Amino acid sequence: MSTVKEADEHLGVKPEDIPLVFDCKFLAKILCVSYSTARTIMHQPGFPVWRISEKKHRIYRDPFLKWLEEQVGF
Repeated sequence: MSTVKEADEHLGVKPEDIPLVFDCKFLAKILCVSYSTARTIMHQPGFPVWRISEKKHRIYRDPFLKWLEEQVGF
C-alpha cells in the first residue's frame, strides 16, 4: 500500500466516505480499533482533534488524513 486511499480501501472505508467532521466512534471504525484505543489515539500530542468540551471531541477529515499519512510514512 502506497497511499492513504489504498490503505483506507483495504480497511473498508474510502476517503470519500469519511465525513468532513466525525467523532471517536467513527475514528475507531476507520482505524479498525476499539473505541477506547481510538480515544487514546485522539489524546496523543499532535493528533488533529477539535476539543469542544471536556467530553466532546470532533475530528476534521483533511487534517486527520494528513496526520495518518505522516504516521504511516507515506
